Amino acid sequence: MGEIHVEQFFYESHGHQVEGWIARPKIISGNIPVIVWNRGGRGDYGLLTEDSVRRWMGKQAAWGYIVIGSQYSGNGMSEGKDELGGQEVQDVLNLYPIIQNLPNADLDHIGMYGPSRGGMETYLALPKAPWVKAVVTLGGLANVVRWYKANPLTKLFAKKALESRSAVLWVNRFPKAVPILLLHGKADPDISVQDSIDLAQELEKYSIPHTLVLFEGGDHRLSTHREERDRLTREWFDLYLKNTHN
Repeated sequence: MGEIHVEQFFYESHGHQVEGWIARPKIISGNIPVIVWNRGGRGDYGLLTEDSVRRWMGKQAAWGYIVIGSQYSGNGMSEGKDELGGQEVQDVLNLYPIIQNLPNADLDHIGMYGPSRGGMETYLALPKAPWVKAVVTLGGLANVVRWYKANPLTKLFAKKALESRSAVLWVNRFPKAVPILLLHGKADPDISVQDSIDLAQELEKYSIPHTLVLFEGGDHRLSTHREERDRLTREWFDLYLKNTHN
């Protein structure tokens, strides 16, 4: 892995301060593409720290990208409340003005990456983010109605809110030309592999470019398929964010 610079920052989002992180190559020549990293988990689980940013976001930065991510409201050092697919989606969208002011950021080539809960945040942000040109999700949460039944969180969501967070129910809102790579382990114990299968079927219905890759025996992070997971992710972003014809 090349030399990576990691930096914590704070920005305003719907009236309060939110924590964010950036990973980028230490040496940059000219403008390079950007990846918005939407973290998974909630609270301390999946928390962005300098170590985790170097390990996860830093890996993609070493591929030649500026990688930026929000901690989301109510997590880490962020103010506000984490609504798990509610108001904090704006935290993701509010990264764009920051990207616009980043030195060496190629504003014409911005991607979005979302593992687990970050997949849900990616799907929710996508219809409102015309600046996103390519997407990769890993074990992405696409059917919150089903997930909630298996993981009940007392009084957290009303049925309408569950549906509004479930991308499989409103794929027609997705941009029609943004290619989406869906990676999912068949043995994922946290997010049903059916989420990505069903989402791919909906994407096909609306002629939205996508590729679904399922991994036999793969867990939530595809920890036993790391090389293929990373290779496919890199190839996807390189194809759509580094191809000067896009």
